[in-house]
Amino acid sequence: MRPFRTGASALATAEGFLRHFADMDLVDVSYDIAREAARIRASTGILTPDAIILATGFVSRVDTIVTNDRAWPAQVASLHRDLRVCVLGDVPAGR
Repeated sequence: MRPFRTGASALATAEGFLRHFADMDLVDVSYDIAREAARIRASTGILTPDAIILATGFVSRVDTIVTNDRAWPAQVASLHRDLRVCVLGDVPAGR
């Protein structure tokens, strides 16, 4: 949301950053993802955008999800899911 508020240059930078990752797939929100997001939100109170991201990871069966939110590891653990959470702030520089 912030790049849209900041302007075209910030948006281009953010989109360029996301396109840099060859192994990243964009996934449409399907009925299964929306339903799982609603279940996650109902059981945890996680904000809807975060619930959609987590649900997408669960439904897509990814191994690891990356975030800047330090609350996510505990939230994912509370869902009893076998999903690793990588908090960007915990990754050593240069890796």
